[in-house]
Amino acid sequence: MSVMSGTYPLSEIARIGALFLDGDVYEEVMPEFSRSYTDTDFLEYREQPFNALKRVLLLIERIESQRAVIACLWGLRGDNAKQVEVIVAGSHLPIEGYDVREIWTELQHAFDGKPAQRMNDAGETAYYPLRNSLEDVVAVLEVTEYKTNKYFFI
Repeated sequence: MSVMSGTYPLSEIARIGALFLDGDVYEEVMPEFSRSYTDTDFLEYREQPFNALKRVLLLIERIESQRAVIACLWGLRGDNAKQVEVIVAGSHLPIEGYDVREIWTELQHAFDGKPAQRMNDAGETAYYPLRNSLEDVVAVLEVTEYKTNKYFFI
């Protein structure tokens, strides 16, 4: 049982969700030249893999319908491995928004291949590594349940 009301812990929702996300598809979201970008004004996304991942994120948000969770995929910046940003989001952006952020401890653990969790005044978050077919961690799935509805709409 989760700290928040619900049947499954967020870590279990993230684990289940990661089973349906394909790290190889994630790697196809951005063309090779966009992966080493330094200016977000010139980012390019490939529509088909982006939409495929977004559909799965929307389904992850509905694994437990009585809970209002959000799901998104964090990626490392191509120009700075200590910075992250949301590459694909489900129905909402996380509370951090779409800005580039310095990587925080729990997210770093997930990029290192270990699931992590965070609880704070805003709510509860689970992070789960997303691997490609070579078993490399290419992104991190975030599943968050906020205590209030203070998240960003897409």
